[in-house]
Amino acid sequence: MQDDKSYLISGKHLRLTLQIEKNETTIQDMNLINESLVEPEHVVGPFIMNIVFGNGPVWVDTMQDPFVHRGIPRRGEHEHHYEIKDSATVVARVPIPSKSMPDDFHIDFYRARGPLPEEVHELESLLCSKKSNVLEHLSTVNLPTLKKHPEWGSIMQQAGFNPRDSI
Repeated sequence: MQDDKSYLISGKHLRLTLQIEKNETTIQDMNLINESLVEPEHVVGPFIMNIVFGNGPVWVDTMQDPFVHRGIPRRGEHEHHYEIKDSATVVARVPIPSKSMPDDFHIDFYRARGPLPEEVHELESLLCSKKSNVLEHLSTVNLPTLKKHPEWGSIMQQAGFNPRDSI
C-alpha cells in the first residue's frame, strides 16, 4: 500500500452496504460521508476488504467474519450458539481518489484460512503475493458494478467529479 495518500480526497469517503452471497456481491446502499477515514493499523479479524487501483492495494481493512453468527445457547445446547451462514451484509468504507475513479478500481473480499499477521502493512504484502493459500477470495466489486447503482452519479457529483466522467 502506498504510504502517501495525497491521491485520495481528504475529508470524504464512500460508505457501501453490501450483501455477499455465493461469491456474488450486490450493493444495498451507497452514501458519501463527509469525514476522513482513519487508516487501520492492526488486523482485527479474518474478513478482509482490499481496495485496489493503480499499482496495488490502496486501502485494506479487516473485521470479524460477518458470515459467522454467534449467540446465547439455545434449548438443548450446552455452549454458545455458533453458525456459519451462506450470506452476509457488510459495510465497506471506501476512500475516494482525488482525480477520478480509475477504470481498474475494485474491491476484493477475502476470508483467512489460517493465521494472519498482526499489522495491516504485513497483510498488504500477503495480499500482493497472489500465491497465498492463507486467503480465500470470496467476491469482487468493480467500477462497472458501482456505476450501475442509481445513486452513483449524484454521489460522484457531490464528491466533486464531472457528472459525465462518473457514468
